Amino acid sequence: MKQQLEAHMKASQTLRSNISMLESKVAEAISKKETLKARALSAQATKMLNEEIAGLVGGLRSSSNSSVAAFARMEQKVEQLEAEADAAGQLGFFNDALESRFALMDGSSVDDDLLKLKTDLLAGPTSLPSSRSQAPRAFESISNFQAKSNNKVDIVWP
Repeated sequence: MKQQLEAHMKASQTLRSNISMLESKVAEAISKKETLKARALSAQATKMLNEEIAGLVGGLRSSSNSSVAAFARMEQKVEQLEAEADAAGQLGFFNDALESRFALMDGSSVDDDLLKLKTDLLAGPTSLPSSRSQAPRAFESISNFQAKSNNKVDIVWP
């Protein structure tokens, strides 16, 4: 029985040392796995960074799909918007100028002057004047009308 006890003790000791060795190998494998995992992540990050740098450098050399081309397109869009805004401003100014000219032409004083001229011409003397003393006044009234309305009036004398 003593021999069996010693054999079991020896077997137990061997098992404990094997378990200890196995535990250290498992710990080493876990450590190696973590190291490999970290190296893989680092390599992947380095690869992505290098691809980004290569894309930027390549983009500087060629204009397709690069940040330089994007800036050029953005600049063109801004210039187009500025030109459209300038054109809209000029059209607005032009329309305002036309509106004010039409307002001047639509004024009641011009209409009143025209009505007075027509009345004067229609109610004029039935016979020709002995002198042409009234003609300058009529031409003066017509000139005033033309100056106010920027229109030309052709007069046909009866």
